[in-house]
Amino acid sequence: MLLIRTGLPEEGEILLCEVSNIHFHSVFVKILEYQIDGMVHISEIAPGRIRNIRDYVKEGKFIICKVLRVSEEKKQVDLSLRRVNEREKTQKNNQIKQEQRAEKIIEKIAVFQKIKPEELYNKVAPLFLKNYPWLYNAFLDISEGKAKISDFILDKKLSELLEKSIKDDIKPSVSEIHGEFIIRTFASNGADIIKDAFSEVKKSVKGSYKIKYEGGGKYRVEIKEKDFAVCHATLDSMTSLLEKRFKNPESEFSFVKKDAKATNA
Repeated sequence: MLLIRTGLPEEGEILLCEVSNIHFHSVFVKILEYQIDGMVHISEIAPGRIRNIRDYVKEGKFIICKVLRVSEEKKQVDLSLRRVNEREKTQKNNQIKQEQRAEKIIEKIAVFQKIKPEELYNKVAPLFLKNYPWLYNAFLDISEGKAKISDFILDKKLSELLEKSIKDDIKPSVSEIHGEFIIRTFASNGADIIKDAFSEVKKSVKGSYKIKYEGGGKYRVEIKEKDFAVCHATLDSMTSLLEKRFKNPESEFSFVKKDAKATNA
């Protein structure tokens, strides 16, 4: 990525890092978005006892870490690998892929104008990043008509080129999560209990989703939303409600995630 942020990251921020050096009790990384160094202590690599750090990380490989502590005085950033959950990892990977798409648009125009991509990026990107955390977010708003490119760039020729490329290359995305609820109850009126539970889900959980009974106590769920954060919020609400109904000695309840993907609409 061409994106480089100024200053230091915040605690809790999820970041893409490149492993630079591996020591006996720690791993040193380059935090790519800030172009600064960070450190992951052995206790933050993975749960449980670690005999060899190199079983988990390798020099030159990319890892996604969470910021634990930031010392402005020492310019030191302590990170964790083990505290990044699958949802955070998926969201970060998608952010990176989306930002690379936005940067490709800049690169394409730079080639057309016969200038270096970095030169055009450094000219254009800061105008958008004043108001957006990611260049892709700005381009998506322009594609969807929520923002005007003339609000950011006054150069008419460049604005026209950029707007056309954005609308050609960036479409609104749809995020999907597919999974399976396994629900079994041994109560005499079990069928009614399950029916009432899903009626409550339909009434209480907002969002775009489908639930289909597949037999054997298995219920397939498909959730489609604008982004993964909304997908997961919908799934969390659904799971929480069903757990309250079926986490008891008379029932069996679990959820198995099958697939998560983002596609262009």
